Amino acid sequence: VTLLCAHLALTRSARLRQMNWIAHWIVKEAPEGPLVLAGDFNDWRNDSVPLFAEHGLQEVATLLGEPARTFPAFSPALALDKMFVRGLKPVELIQPAQETAWLSDHLPYMARLRLE
Repeated sequence: VTLLCAHLALTRSARLRQMNWIAHWIVKEAPEGPLVLAGDFNDWRNDSVPLFAEHGLQEVATLLGEPARTFPAFSPALALDKMFVRGLKPVELIQPAQETAWLSDHLPYMARLRLE
Protein backbone atom coordinates (compact mmCIF):
# COMPACT_ATOMS: atom_id res chain seq x y z
CA VAL A 1 0.00 0.00 0.00
CA THR A 2 1.33 3.42 -0.94
CA LEU A 3 0.54 6.04 1.70
CA LEU A 4 0.83 9.76 0.99
CA CYS A 5 0.18 12.59 3.43
CA ALA A 6 -0.33 16.15 2.22
CA HIS A 7 -0.79 19.60 3.73
CA LEU A 8 -1.75 21.95 0.94
CA ALA A 9 -1.51 25.72 0.65
CA LEU A 10 -4.17 28.22 1.60
CA THR A 11 -4.50 29.85 -1.83
CA ARG A 12 -6.49 28.06 -4.52
CA SER A 13 -3.90 28.57 -7.27
CA ALA A 14 -1.13 27.09 -5.12
CA ARG A 15 -3.36 24.17 -4.08
CA LEU A 16 -4.22 23.38 -7.69
CA ARG A 17 -0.50 23.32 -8.58
CA GLN A 18 0.21 21.07 -5.61
CA MET A 19 -2.67 18.71 -6.42
CA ASN A 20 -1.53 18.44 -10.03
CA TRP A 21 2.03 17.72 -8.88
CA ILE A 22 0.75 14.97 -6.54
CA ALA A 23 -1.42 13.48 -9.32
CA HIS A 24 1.58 13.48 -11.67
CA TRP A 25 3.74 11.82 -9.00
CA ILE A 26 1.13 9.10 -8.49
CA VAL A 27 0.90 8.40 -12.23
CA LYS A 28 4.69 8.18 -12.50
CA GLU A 29 5.74 6.56 -9.20
CA ALA A 30 2.70 4.59 -8.01
CA PRO A 31 0.57 3.81 -11.07
CA GLU A 32 -0.83 0.55 -9.65
CA GLY A 33 -1.81 -1.02 -6.38
CA PRO A 34 -3.60 0.18 -3.28
CA LEU A 35 -2.99 3.80 -2.39
CA VAL A 36 -4.09 6.24 0.31
CA LEU A 37 -3.69 10.00 -0.07
CA ALA A 38 -4.81 11.91 3.00
CA GLY A 39 -4.26 15.19 4.76
CA ASP A 40 -5.20 18.82 5.13
CA PHE A 41 -6.20 19.88 1.64
CA ASN A 42 -7.55 23.30 2.71
CA ASP A 43 -10.06 22.51 -0.01
CA TRP A 44 -12.80 25.10 0.48
CA ARG A 45 -14.17 24.56 -3.04
CA ASN A 46 -13.85 20.76 -3.15
CA ASP A 47 -11.55 20.98 -6.20
CA SER A 48 -9.65 17.88 -5.11
CA VAL A 49 -12.50 15.37 -5.52
CA PRO A 50 -12.92 15.66 -9.32
CA LEU A 51 -9.19 16.22 -9.90
CA PHE A 52 -8.13 13.02 -8.15
CA ALA A 53 -11.14 11.09 -9.51
CA GLU A 54 -9.63 11.65 -12.97
CA HIS A 55 -6.66 9.63 -11.71
CA GLY A 56 -8.70 6.78 -10.22
CA LEU A 57 -8.77 7.97 -6.61
CA GLN A 58 -12.04 8.24 -4.72
CA GLU A 59 -12.73 10.31 -1.62
CA VAL A 60 -13.73 8.20 1.38
CA ALA A 61 -16.46 10.44 2.83
CA THR A 62 -17.98 10.90 -0.63
CA LEU A 63 -18.07 7.13 -1.19
CA LEU A 64 -19.68 6.56 2.19
CA GLY A 65 -22.15 9.41 1.72
CA GLU A 66 -21.16 10.94 5.05
CA PRO A 67 -19.72 14.37 5.79
CA ALA A 68 -16.17 14.43 7.13
CA ARG A 69 -16.20 17.83 8.76
CA THR A 70 -12.93 18.38 10.59
CA PHE A 71 -12.46 22.15 10.81
CA PRO A 72 -12.45 23.98 13.11
CA ALA A 73 -11.83 21.27 15.66
CA PHE A 74 -13.89 22.88 18.43
CA SER A 75 -16.98 23.10 16.18
CA PRO A 76 -16.36 21.26 12.89
CA ALA A 77 -18.31 22.75 10.01
CA LEU A 78 -15.98 22.37 7.02
CA ALA A 79 -14.56 19.33 5.22
CA LEU A 80 -11.08 20.71 4.48
CA ASP A 81 -9.35 17.41 5.18
CA LYS A 82 -9.63 14.57 2.69
CA MET A 83 -8.78 10.90 2.33
CA PHE A 84 -8.56 9.46 -1.17
CA VAL A 85 -8.18 5.75 -1.88
CA ARG A 86 -7.48 3.42 -4.76
CA GLY A 87 -7.76 -0.35 -4.43
CA LEU A 88 -9.24 -0.05 -0.95
CA LYS A 89 -12.87 -0.19 0.10
CA PRO A 90 -13.99 2.33 2.71
CA VAL A 91 -15.93 0.53 5.42
CA GLU A 92 -16.69 3.40 7.80
CA LEU A 93 -15.73 6.87 8.89
CA ILE A 94 -14.62 6.88 12.49
CA GLN A 95 -15.92 9.93 14.31
CA PRO A 96 -13.23 11.35 16.58
CA ALA A 97 -14.08 12.03 20.18
CA GLN A 98 -14.69 15.73 20.80
CA GLU A 99 -11.98 15.73 23.49
CA THR A 100 -9.42 15.42 20.68
CA ALA A 101 -10.21 19.02 19.64
CA TRP A 102 -7.34 20.41 21.71
CA LEU A 103 -4.76 18.41 19.70
CA SER A 104 -4.97 20.61 16.58
CA ASP A 105 -7.11 23.18 14.82
CA HIS A 106 -8.47 20.23 12.77
CA LEU A 107 -10.10 17.05 14.06
CA PRO A 108 -8.47 13.82 12.89
CA TYR A 109 -9.85 12.20 9.75
CA MET A 110 -10.14 8.52 10.53
CA ALA A 111 -11.59 5.69 8.47
CA ARG A 112 -11.63 1.94 8.39
CA LEU A 113 -10.56 0.56 4.99
CA ARG A 114 -10.54 -2.95 3.53
CA LEU A 115 -8.22 -4.27 0.82
CA GLU A 116 -10.16 -5.09 -2.34
